[in-house]
Amino acid sequence: MHAATNDTRAHYFALMQLAVNPSLDSAAAQSSFDVAKRLEDPAWPARLLAHGALSEGDLLTGAGLFTQARAAYQRAVRLALTTSERQALLASVYLVELDFVCGDIAAALQLGRPLAASLRHLGRRETQFDLLLVLASALLIGGEMDEARAMCGELHELAVRFDSSKLYTALDTLAFLACQERRYDDARRIAASSNAAHEAREHRRRRPVEERMCAAVVDSLNQHPGPNGVAANAPSRHLDVATACALALGLCP
Repeated sequence: MHAATNDTRAHYFALMQLAVNPSLDSAAAQSSFDVAKRLEDPAWPARLLAHGALSEGDLLTGAGLFTQARAAYQRAVRLALTTSERQALLASVYLVELDFVCGDIAAALQLGRPLAASLRHLGRRETQFDLLLVLASALLIGGEMDEARAMCGELHELAVRFDSSKLYTALDTLAFLACQERRYDDARRIAASSNAAHEAREHRRRRPVEERMCAAVVDSLNQHPGPNGVAANAPSRHLDVATACALALGLCP
């Protein structure tokens, strides 16, 4: 419709939205993005161009092109700084995630800790949840257990209070928390819950932070099989998401 009416900006926005729709396969997503980029005009408002940069970063991240994704998110931050607090914060969270998945724990924490303090004050809860998940994961990998456990508790409380639908995305991190606390049987059950929850959302791929933590859980459980030699990928009766979170955080009665 936008193409037919020559509403180029709206057409661009719609194509970028389509490109990051999780139900689209990678070829169709890339095609949508390519058409949008051909329409892009550097003279457009910064907020619209930042939307395009965020979409580009998402596609590049999904393709594992983290260096190029970082450049796209940095461009989004520059564009959004004076026009859209939401976009600037979102792009900054993605930069923290890229630092983490690329193995630079110190950089992730250096940017992420003050950003978390800002988000607590600003109340942007969805972005706050995403950042807390990355920070908790980075702290766990870095061996800072007390702060990591506190961060896991904070993200759980935030989700329970405002939007529990995203809790399943934290299960890989919570399973690794159990691994680090040497609760391997609990970790195995939480990991099974995570896999079941992701399989139920077949169009939604794991974020890079989730993939990193899932791999860490598998590695840890394979090093510590159960009493009958049960490894990480063995079938296990999975818990529902709420129960798995409660088990990880010691909230079960």
